Amino acid sequence: NFTDGRVMAVDTNYGFLYTGNPNDIYSQMRFVITDATSIRDRSGRRIRLSDLRPGDYVRVEHAIFQTMSIPPQTTAFNVQVL
Repeated sequence: NFTDGRVMAVDTNYGFLYTGNPNDIYSQMRFVITDATSIRDRSGRRIRLSDLRPGDYVRVEHAIFQTMSIPPQTTAFNVQVL
């Protein structure tokens, strides 16, 4: 599964990446970033979670399951800045 969206927030303490509209809770998604998650810039070079900034447009490859919480949460496998 893939989700494209704008980075809304980055939580480097807990390893979360939030995408969606900050003014619409129902458009948001929380991705769990693990040590196995690959994060790459536009050129395909590996970057850290802390290098992502609100407003960046990303494509996230993620697990097919998600929690029923608001916002939903799932595990990210790959994050690509577009």
